[in-house]
Amino acid sequence: MVRCPAHNDNTASLKVSDGKEGKLLVHCHAGCEPLTVIDAIKARGLWPDAGPHHRPRSAGGTATIANDNLGSQRGGKAKQGGGKIVATYDYFDHITGELLMQVVRYEPKGFSQRRPDPDRPNEWARTVPAECRTLYNAARAYNAKGVVLIVEGEKDVDNLAEIGIVATCNPGGAEKWQDNYNEILRDKDVVLVPDNDAPGAKHANKVGAALLGIAKSIRILHLPGLPEKGDISDWLAVEDNDKDALLELIDRAPDWAPPVAPAKSVDVEAIINRQEVATESDFPFLCLGYNKGSYYYLPRETQQVVELSAGAHTKNNLLSLADLSFWASNFDTGKRGAFDVDAAMNAMMRACAKKGIFSMELLRGRGAWWDDGRIVLHCGDRAYVDRTPHAPSAVKSRFVYEVGLPMRAAIDKPLTVNEAKLYLDHIQRMPFARDLDAVMMAGWTVCAHIGGVLNWRPHIWLVGAKGTGKSYVMDRVVKPLFGPEHCLAVASSTTEAGLRQSLGSDAVPVLFDEAEGQDQTAVARIQRILETVRQSSSETGAKIAKGTTTGAALSFQIRSCFMFASINASIVQQSDRSRITVVELKADRQRYNLEQFNRFGQFLADDEYAQRYQARAIALAPVIRHNAEIFSMVAAAKLGEQRAGDQYGALLAGAYSLSSDSKVTVEQAEAWLAQFDLAEDKAEVESMSDEQACLQHILQQVVKGADMSLGKRDLTVGELIDYAMNEVPGDGELSNALCAQRALGRVGLRLDNTGDGLLIANNSDGLKRLLANTPWSTNWNKVLKRLPGAKAADVTYFGFSGSESRAAWVPLPRH
Repeated sequence: MVRCPAHNDNTASLKVSDGKEGKLLVHCHAGCEPLTVIDAIKARGLWPDAGPHHRPRSAGGTATIANDNLGSQRGGKAKQGGGKIVATYDYFDHITGELLMQVVRYEPKGFSQRRPDPDRPNEWARTVPAECRTLYNAARAYNAKGVVLIVEGEKDVDNLAEIGIVATCNPGGAEKWQDNYNEILRDKDVVLVPDNDAPGAKHANKVGAALLGIAKSIRILHLPGLPEKGDISDWLAVEDNDKDALLELIDRAPDWAPPVAPAKSVDVEAIINRQEVATESDFPFLCLGYNKGSYYYLPRETQQVVELSAGAHTKNNLLSLADLSFWASNFDTGKRGAFDVDAAMNAMMRACAKKGIFSMELLRGRGAWWDDGRIVLHCGDRAYVDRTPHAPSAVKSRFVYEVGLPMRAAIDKPLTVNEAKLYLDHIQRMPFARDLDAVMMAGWTVCAHIGGVLNWRPHIWLVGAKGTGKSYVMDRVVKPLFGPEHCLAVASSTTEAGLRQSLGSDAVPVLFDEAEGQDQTAVARIQRILETVRQSSSETGAKIAKGTTTGAALSFQIRSCFMFASINASIVQQSDRSRITVVELKADRQRYNLEQFNRFGQFLADDEYAQRYQARAIALAPVIRHNAEIFSMVAAAKLGEQRAGDQYGALLAGAYSLSSDSKVTVEQAEAWLAQFDLAEDKAEVESMSDEQACLQHILQQVVKGADMSLGKRDLTVGELIDYAMNEVPGDGELSNALCAQRALGRVGLRLDNTGDGLLIANNSDGLKRLLANTPWSTNWNKVLKRLPGAKAADVTYFGFSGSESRAAWVPLPRH
C-alpha cells in the first residue's frame, strides 16, 4: 500500500496488484478514479509504456504494519499459526481515509480480521469491534454518482474496479451486514448482486431490508449462467462478459422487494385488523408505520413507542414487543421455544408498510391536549378523554399517547367563578408596574395548564430589580398552582438540549428561574433556549431540525408555555418580543408587607385549591380556546399586529376565565379590554420591526476609550452623534465634534454633511464588534435599508486609510 499520487494526503491508500493477463491494477481506497490515478503515475514517469508487466506479490501481502503471522479465520473459528498470506484487503474510513481494519486471506483458504493496535504502534490487534468495521471501498461508494454494486467479497470489488464499476462489500461475508454501514449508501442507487447460493440470497434480502428507505433505489441482479455458489468474479471470467454486458444487465435489473416469508403464509391485512380490535393477550403490540428505514411499534405492555431499523428486528427485540408464546404460536418452526424470526420480521415490516408513514411528531406525552374536538388529559399512567379514564395506548386517535411518569389527575370539583377570582384578586395585589401586567401574569397561569389545547401558547417574562418580590411571586404565587408533577422547574444553567430531553413529548409548563445572562456563554445559552421557545408558540409553527450522529435529521416541536424570571429580560430578537410578554414588578408599587401577602394568599397553601384550579382550566379549555380567538382579533385591531394580538388574546382569555365561565362576544371583549391603557403596548409593537431594533441597538452601544478633548471617555454611539452634530468647542487641541467624528469613523459610522442622516458602512470590523452575537452581525446593511427613507450610498470614506466602504444612509431620529 502506497500513497496515491492523484490526491494530496499522507495516507497510504493506493493498492497496486496483478490483474488478469498480466495487467497492472490500481485501486485507490480514498475514491480516486483508476484513469486519474494512472495519469498521475504517468506524469511521474513511472507507468510502463507497453507490454505485459507483472508485479510479484510478497509473502506478507500488501500490509505495511509488522507482525503479519496472526493466524487465519474461517467460519468464525481462528486457526492459530494458519497458512501463507496471499492477500490483504484494507478498510478505510469513508470520510477521513483512516485505516480502520484489514481482512487477511490465507492459503489454504481462510480469512481473519485485524486492525491497527491503538496501544502498540506498528502492531495489529486481533479483535475488530463493531464500531471499527466499515464497508470495503467505502470512500468510492460514498462518493459515487452512479450505481453502487453490493457484492459478497473483496475480490469481487477489486475485479469490478478493474473495469471501472464501483462496488462494495461488508467484512465477514454473507449475513454480516451492520446498521452503521447504511449511512454510507444513503441516497445511492444500489444494485444487489448475490452469490448463487442460499446464503447469498439471504444476505441480499438482509441488506435490501436494511437499506429500505435509506438508499435512493434498490435493485437486484441475478447473474445469468452462474454455477452453484458462483459469484460475479466467476461471471466476469467468462468470455464476452465485460463491462458493457454487465451495464446492460444492470439497466434491466428489477427493483428489489422483500421476500414473502416461507415458513407461513401471513395475511398482513388480517394482522392490522386484529390489532385494531385486539386485547393485549390476543395481539400485544400495534404496528404504527415506517419512516426512512425505521419501523415503529407500540407494545401494549410498556405502552412506549419502539423504533427498530430493519436489521434490528432480532429475536431479543421482538421479545421486547411480545412474549415467546405469541411468536411461537404465530410463527411456529416446529421446535420448542423457537419461532421463525425472518417470517415474523417480514410480517411486521409489511404491516408497517401498509400503515404508511409514521411521524414521531404524533407522539403525545403528559399534559392537556386538543384531539380533534376532544380534550385529552394525559396523566402519564392513564389518559382522560372528556373525563373518562383510559390506558394511554387505548385512546382511539390518530395521535399516540405514550406512558410516562404518573402525575395527579386534576379533573374533579373545578373552582367556581368566585373561588377562581380569589387568585386574580391576590395576584393583582402584587407590586406590578401596571394593572395589565398582573392580569397577563394571571392569564398565563391558566394557559400554562392547557398548553397542548391552545392554538397559540403564550410565554411570559417576570422582571424586577432586587427586592421587588420576583422570587416571592415565582415561589409563593405561581409555583403552588402546579406542583412538581405538573411543571418543569429549571434554573439558569439549563441548556436547550437538556430542556428538550427533559420535556420529551410532554406539554407541561416550564418555570425558568434566574434566567440571567451574566456572561457571553450564559447569553448564548439563553438565546438557544429562546429559539426553542419561539417555535413552541404556534401549533402550526416551523419545527426545529437537529442533526444526529447517523446523518439523519431529528425534528421536534415543544408544546409548553414558558415563564422566565430575572432582573432584566434577555430578549434580543424582535420575533421573540411578540411571543414573550414582559411583566414588571416595581418597589414603588408595593402596597402590602410580607405578612399581609402571606395572609391574603393563605388559600394557596392548600394543595386542593391548585388541583381545582387546574380542573377549572381543563373544564373550560374549549371556552378558553374560543375566547382566545375573540380576544386575539380585538387586541390585534388595537395593537396593529396579528402576532401581538395572538399573544395578548391567549393571556387575556386565560385571565377572563378567572371571572367568567362563558364564551365572550366581540363587544364584551372590547369592553373588558377597554379598562386597560394599551398606549405603551401599541408603541412597543410599532417599534418591534427588525430594522428599528438594529438601528436602536447600534445607537445604544458603548464605544470604549473615545479620545475626547478632555481625555478618554466611554460613550454610546448616540452620545457621540450628539457631540458630532453640536460644534461644542473642547478645552483641548481638538473640538469634541471632531473627536466624536473620528471615534464614529473607527466603528464604520459617519454623519452626512447635512446632519440629517447617518452613513453606516457595509463592511466594518468596528461595526462587527458592536453587532456581535446579534441577529444582524453579518447583514446589517440589508436590514437597515428597510428603514423608512433609508437608501444605498456610494463608497464613503470613514476617516482613515482602508476605511472606504459602500454604505447605507439612514435618517436619524429627531429629538
